[in-house]
Amino acid sequence: MNRVARIALGISLALLLGWNSAFLQGVAWCSMVVSYGQQAPLKTAVQWTFDGKHRCELCRLAQQTANDEKKPRATQPSVRLEAVIPSSQVVVIDSIESDSAFFASIAVPPSRSLRPVYPPPRLG
Repeated sequence: MNRVARIALGISLALLLGWNSAFLQGVAWCSMVVSYGQQAPLKTAVQWTFDGKHRCELCRLAQQTANDEKKPRATQPSVRLEAVIPSSQVVVIDSIESDSAFFASIAVPPSRSLRPVYPPPRLG
């Protein structure tokens, strides 16, 4: 499998498992380090990224998504549908035949006494 397919599969699996807020937060941190790194040295850019005072819109969106995932969802009461199908025929089983009676009716083919025309191949 090529590299692009593996990355796409990994991202799809992460989103399916509910890691979308963590994914968003990681993307936000990377973009913040890059954008702050253009204005200040790398050490300062990393400090600004993780201090919590310089939050970007993507960080706010990731925080809101994480809060929404933690909230319990209002569940609707499940409705149980039961269907009754009236039967027009009544089936009564009087007796059950034994297995020996069933297998006795199966015909066993006679054994074959003819030899093959050609001998089987030899190994080696």
